[in-house]
Amino acid sequence: MPGSRQLGPALLLAALLGAAFAPHSFLFGATDWEKVYIPAAERLIAGETLYREAFVYPPAAVLLPLPALAVPAHFWPLHFWAMSLLGGIGLLLVGWRFTGGRFAWLPPWRECATALLGLAAGFGYVFDVLVNRQIDLLLAGGVVAGCWCLAKRRPYAGAALIGLAAAMKCTPLLFVPYLCWVGHRRAAAVVFAAALAANFVPDALYPPGDGQPRLKVWAERVFAPKLASDQNPGEWYAAVGFNHSLSGWTTRLGTAELIRRDGAWDVRPRADPASPKALKLVVASAALSLLILAAWATRRSRGVTPLGVGMTLALMVLLSPMSSKPHFCVLVIPAWALARAGFERSRKLHVVSAVVAVLGLLPNKDLLGGDAYDWILWNGAVPLGALALFAGCAWAARLTPPPAAS
Repeated sequence: MPGSRQLGPALLLAALLGAAFAPHSFLFGATDWEKVYIPAAERLIAGETLYREAFVYPPAAVLLPLPALAVPAHFWPLHFWAMSLLGGIGLLLVGWRFTGGRFAWLPPWRECATALLGLAAGFGYVFDVLVNRQIDLLLAGGVVAGCWCLAKRRPYAGAALIGLAAAMKCTPLLFVPYLCWVGHRRAAAVVFAAALAANFVPDALYPPGDGQPRLKVWAERVFAPKLASDQNPGEWYAAVGFNHSLSGWTTRLGTAELIRRDGAWDVRPRADPASPKALKLVVASAALSLLILAAWATRRSRGVTPLGVGMTLALMVLLSPMSSKPHFCVLVIPAWALARAGFERSRKLHVVSAVVAVLGLLPNKDLLGGDAYDWILWNGAVPLGALALFAGCAWAARLTPPPAAS
């Protein structure tokens, strides 16, 4: 946590975050929070099945909207705002400290440059979370706060935070192999145990009417069907144009094409689409290559580091079966780690930071207009930014001197 000299600037930044998040929480119409999460919580209390009407998350995710049911509906935006502000503080303020930043009324120019490069890479995705009223900001904040706890030698608290985030959207489970690799095997076990245990809490609070554990139902009805041999890897309960993971990007380029029709972009199936088997082979090969590169880049690491965490966060969105734009809010952390490494280890890393900053700013419809925005999204500006960040963090990690022998 910030010391007494840093507390004032940190509190001001938290207040500014609250003000920035307020319009998207209070002034716009109902979106996923009101249409997906809260109805799922109502079905939980009634003992009905969770898995209908677009709710496709593990059972633990239904715990977040439960408090909203205790208050009148006009307070639901306040609940979402408070939840998002807490996540924003975890992701942006705790994340800034975790990556080596400090708070000051008049920060040095290098600190300002580092902050701006990171925000350019990922802050736009923070507002995608707010526009869609998703829970990704809270989960990202929990993961980053957990990493900060691990770095501060509070391994079980940190692992529990990461595990709770993994319980609601499975991709933070990538921290299990990462923590094992850098010597935190007990923390890795706690991450997995917390993720598993949290998914049985809804059953303990409100036993399912059919007697089936909800985690089992999720695995059978939501997860398993997407593993079928005739399923393309990027098809995950949303149009493939919204999926910016490696799976989604590969599937849309291999099975569909963007064409101009009547002065607008349109999507049509390819005449000779790639087979699901070929697409899965491409995705699996790319994923294996990235994992090997991450292991090679961090093989000298002892403990949790910003660059190692940055690579893991980039892998979370790249290797997920489904990563919409809000999921990429985590890219702020690897972008800060990379920008700081550019000042501390090699100025050449700033080239990657600059490229990532541009790729982070481009997916903005207000900035580009609808036609250009649709084109760059379709052709992979979002996953390319994550790939560039991953590669930059791996490069910077290899430039890190080996730890001194104890």
